Amino acid sequence: MQKVLQRAAAASKQAARKTAKKEQREWLKERKHTHMQIHAQKKAMAKFAKDARKARREDWELGPLAPNRASGTAAEQYGALDQNANARPPLPERMQMKRFNIAPGDRVVLLSGRFKGKIDRVKSIEKERGTVSLASVATSYVTVHDWQNAADGDPRPYRATAMNFEYDQVRLVYAMKDPRTNEVRDVIVDEVEVRNFQKDHTGKESWDRYIPGTNIRIEWPEEREPEYIDHPDDTLRITVEERTYIPTLLIPPFPETVIDELRGKYSKFRTRHDEDYVEKKMKEDEEVEKKKKMGVNMRTPLQELFAQKKVEKASRPPPELTEDMLARIGEVMAANKAAQKAATA
Repeated sequence: MQKVLQRAAAASKQAARKTAKKEQREWLKERKHTHMQIHAQKKAMAKFAKDARKARREDWELGPLAPNRASGTAAEQYGALDQNANARPPLPERMQMKRFNIAPGDRVVLLSGRFKGKIDRVKSIEKERGTVSLASVATSYVTVHDWQNAADGDPRPYRATAMNFEYDQVRLVYAMKDPRTNEVRDVIVDEVEVRNFQKDHTGKESWDRYIPGTNIRIEWPEEREPEYIDHPDDTLRITVEERTYIPTLLIPPFPETVIDELRGKYSKFRTRHDEDYVEKKMKEDEEVEKKKKMGVNMRTPLQELFAQKKVEKASRPPPELTEDMLARIGEVMAANKAAQKAATA
């Protein structure tokens, strides 16, 4: 039975190693693909800005001879970006941030770009992409598909949407009171310290935000509770909480044959077995032990001789050096030393 358990443990370890290597390869491949997408997006945005600067210079230099770029089918969408131009691709799970210290409603400041130094409130956060959009600052015109116009009822071919910024491009702004002048002023919080971290049974995480080195707590913005509207097709709560199955100790939770459908009956990863199979393996182990004992009792004459010598050798006292032996060892050492000196000379 021990061999069966060892075989299952070895198979599980081998499968875990293969799975870990496969996940590592997939993670490296996914990370490379994500970096390529982000690089291609930034390259496309840079090309768009370069073309816009070139067109502006041509319009300035040519004057009345400048081509009418807002003509034809693109007249209504002139100057509008593509809908996916500012949409960052979703990041792999390992590249996503575990905790966001910025929530919708917080006041933040932009650290780079054309809107550097602007302060605005956070409109939304996309944790999968690691981006933040602001309420009023940094909006751009993007094209809209026809099916979106039909769904929203807005016939315009373009709309003003909030631009997405990376999480590292913004910093939290907190109104703190100056202890010297007693004036309240905005302070840029470069780093937020997490304290009182908690995690409930549902997996929801909560923590408090503090300014490092102080006991100043940054309150989270108020969250509006979602409004739920009851419809005629909704299931009543009393119906959901009604217990329709009450098990007893006399009835098993499911038939015994169902377990063979859930897992392979002859799988090498199986660790729990039927009683008949366990009893059979235990009997086999007992037979092997009996054969080993019989092999110890039944020996050939040569095996008996070796066993007797082994016992005699173990019963002998440890050897001791006598004075004659020490004297003989000294003579041999002196002779070897004299021969070594003669050879050196």
